Amino acid sequence: MIILDSEVGNYITSCIHLELEMQLIGRMLETRLGLGCSVHMAAGLGTFDFIDLDPHIDPENEPFMGGPEFTAPFYSLSNVQGGIGVQKR
Repeated sequence: MIILDSEVGNYITSCIHLELEMQLIGRMLETRLGLGCSVHMAAGLGTFDFIDLDPHIDPENEPFMGGPEFTAPFYSLSNVQGGIGVQKR
């Protein structure tokens, strides 16, 4: 199921009202290190109903390099060689 951002709040509210169990993973303003962990967990478990992993907002000041690559609206793990693929600059 694909849900647009504008519909997410209404859908979550409906699910809560109906007492449905849902799993959500989200992140905001973390470094590539946090992002790498979140993307790997979401991809590895594959059990999340909602995935809201925003890209880093300030790449020039990012203390890490590597990890998942973002091409809106998807993350790719194909370039990760080992671990979560993140290294300190």
